[in-house]
Amino acid sequence: MATSASDYDKKSLLDLKVNLDEYFGEDSDSVPGNLKGRDACEYIRRRVRRLGAGSLNGLLNLRQPNKMEIVQQVYSLTMNNINSGSCTFDDLKTILDTVTVLLVNNNIPPKLSFNNILEWCKKLYTMNKPQGTDRPYLETFLYFVLYNFPTEERLRFNICLVQDLISAIEKWQAAFQKNYPKFRNEEIKLRRRETTLFFLGNGQPLRDIVYQDSLKEMEQYSLTEKWDLPEVREKLRMMTGSLCDHGERVQITITTKQGNKFSFSIQTSHRVSKKDMWQKRVFFYIGFSFSGPRAFGMSTEELGLKKGAVPVIRTQNFISSTRGLKDYRHPFLMALYRDQKDLLLKRQQEKNRSSQLQLDRDIQRITSTIKKLIGEPVDD
Repeated sequence: MATSASDYDKKSLLDLKVNLDEYFGEDSDSVPGNLKGRDACEYIRRRVRRLGAGSLNGLLNLRQPNKMEIVQQVYSLTMNNINSGSCTFDDLKTILDTVTVLLVNNNIPPKLSFNNILEWCKKLYTMNKPQGTDRPYLETFLYFVLYNFPTEERLRFNICLVQDLISAIEKWQAAFQKNYPKFRNEEIKLRRRETTLFFLGNGQPLRDIVYQDSLKEMEQYSLTEKWDLPEVREKLRMMTGSLCDHGERVQITITTKQGNKFSFSIQTSHRVSKKDMWQKRVFFYIGFSFSGPRAFGMSTEELGLKKGAVPVIRTQNFISSTRGLKDYRHPFLMALYRDQKDLLLKRQQEKNRSSQLQLDRDIQRITSTIKKLIGEPVDD
């Protein structure tokens, strides 16, 4: 996809911000003795920005073996501001950015409790945005919903009321549309989807957030197969709900610890066009981007029970290997390709996922056969 002028502008602004943080940042973790109260807190803010903690993306870029110490360093510094009487919106946002990066890296800070995170989320959500700006900070909604989304294990903590969660999701979507009005256009929505950052995972609080890059095993599978992998089921928390609004939303029912039931809906990652699934019970996973929560992998059957899924044979790979053909879209060729592809998939299952190298050889053999049939020269 071509890079737009707005993308260049955004990158330029981000680069400028990084340079300013570097220029005006502090070189040492030690606060000068003559700085007290708010001045000391402001020094720490300049220091953590210098370390690269000006944004969630900046901290996520530090998720490397030789840089995670910097994230821990930012956490320790920012906790000084959190525990002071001069804690600001920026401090709360930074501590939640930092904690989230540490948690998805299985690095839980000592003495940190899930209720600490819930308290910070509530304070940040209540503040909503720093003074002097009309632009909502989407992180306030991201963290509030991400950490307050009810699970069986979270019910014993001080998560928010379901009504407040529903309200936060609605405000989140309105804030995103205010910040990015072009996303109202359906064509742009399809062309530029927001990157999914986190998924709700299995496990106890502090261990139930999954970062998207830990699901790399999904990349070689088709859209249908990847959500049905047992490896994904082990990591992500499977939810149930009812597919509604012509396949564009999932209705979820939450039971509180008092036994009360509340229903609300979230958008699906893509419109489910199969009408026989509409109004039916579906299984899915929940992901979170800056635009809100989304349901992924909608299926009427329980996910993750099938074994031996086969890596997808991508059509563009086949086409690139037949560059001598006059028209690879010829009906005869495509019918032959589909038949041979199905045969290869079955054979691949029988071989229990044999090597990709052998698969490439089979595709090359089919390509040569097709070229011979239509009189094209065969590559040596």
